Amino acid sequence: MKDKDYILLQDAYKSLYHGSNNDIIGGFDENKIGSSATAYGWGVYFSEEESYAKTQGKGHNIDMQGKMYYVDIDYNSDEFIKLDYPITEQSTIIKNIVNKFKKQIETGSGRYGFNDNDIGIRLYRYIRESFGYPKEQNGLQNTEWDKYGNKDKNTSMFLVSQGIKGGIFYTSTKEGYVKNYIIYDLSILKNLKRIY
Repeated sequence: MKDKDYILLQDAYKSLYHGSNNDIIGGFDENKIGSSATAYGWGVYFSEEESYAKTQGKGHNIDMQGKMYYVDIDYNSDEFIKLDYPITEQSTIIKNIVNKFKKQIETGSGRYGFNDNDIGIRLYRYIRESFGYPKEQNGLQNTEWDKYGNKDKNTSMFLVSQGIKGGIFYTSTKEGYVKNYIIYDLSILKNLKRIY
C-alpha cells in the first residue's frame, strides 16, 4: 500500500464523542432523536472533543453524571453540510441540491429571500419551512419526502436522500472552537462504545 492510499483510508473514518443522559443499548433510538437538542436539526449530535460532549451529556443539571459514548463514522467531508459556512463554500453535492430545489428553498425562505451568501443552517431551515407549503405552491408538503410527521426529520431525511449524511458546526468554548457533528444518516455510525 502506498503512503497516499493510507492517508485516504485514514480520512474515511472519524472518531467522535456523544454525551447523553440516556443508556444507549444497541444503537440510537430514532424515536428519542430530537427529544433534547435540535438547534441544528434532527439527528444525533457528536463532538470531536470528549470534554465538550461531556457537558452536553449532563444537560442543564451540572451535578448529574452523564454517560459518554465513542463512535466511528464513515466520513467524506463532501457529504456533510457546513452549517456555519455560506453556500458558496459548500460541496458540489450541496450546490446541486440548491440548484435542483431552488424554488422550494425560496418558498421556505419566505420574506427573507435566499441567496448564495446564506449559511448552511439557513439552507436547512428554509428546506424545513418548505414542508409547510403544498407542492402546488413550490413547497415539499405532500411530496415523497413528507412522511415523518416532523419537519426536522423530514428535512434531515430529505438531505440524506440527496447524498448528505449530516452537518458540521462549531461551538465557541473558553479554550477555543470545538468542531461538532450532527448525523442525519444513522447507517454511517460504527462501533458504538460506552466509555463511562
